[in-house]
Amino acid sequence: MSDNNKIYFAIAGIVIISFALLIFIIKPFFSSIKESSKQLFLTMKELVLLENKVRQSSVLEKEIESLKPDLDRIKALFVDLEMPIGFIQFLEETAESSGVQINISFLPQQEKIQEQTSFPFLKFQLLVLGNSRNCLQFLEKLENAPYLIEIENLASRRITEEQLKTEKYQGFSAGDTEFNLLIKAFTK
Repeated sequence: MSDNNKIYFAIAGIVIISFALLIFIIKPFFSSIKESSKQLFLTMKELVLLENKVRQSSVLEKEIESLKPDLDRIKALFVDLEMPIGFIQFLEETAESSGVQINISFLPQQEKIQEQTSFPFLKFQLLVLGNSRNCLQFLEKLENAPYLIEIENLASRRITEEQLKTEKYQGFSAGDTEFNLLIKAFTK
């Protein structure tokens, strides 16, 4: 073998070894770099999405905090279903400050009616006795109550001489007014 052939074989060997290195070592290395780059890109994309969600949730939390006083006021409009004592006390205090006598009766709920409405409620029957002006003042205070209520029925009549003879109307005079109210108080 001549020196030229040896050189050709050496060059051919180097080229074959270079191709083998390229195919078996460098190409997988670059392929893994390419795969790692894709993975890094996807991870960074997820990170950006998470940062946006965190930013949005903090904005939402601030919004909720700013709305909290309004939500508390809205919750206060509803009567406590289990213990409506605060509402009953409100009715009694309002009657006293209006100068009328009140008799409060709780009406049991009818479940079919209750299921048809959006909000649960309690019904009360109120018998209000006093002079006309004071009874109207009581109604006005009831309309402006800090509770969400609906007056379903209102019947008014003057107290007669015959009624004054009964024990129920002791202390009243002829011409005073008797209001019979049916109210619905919405509950939490």
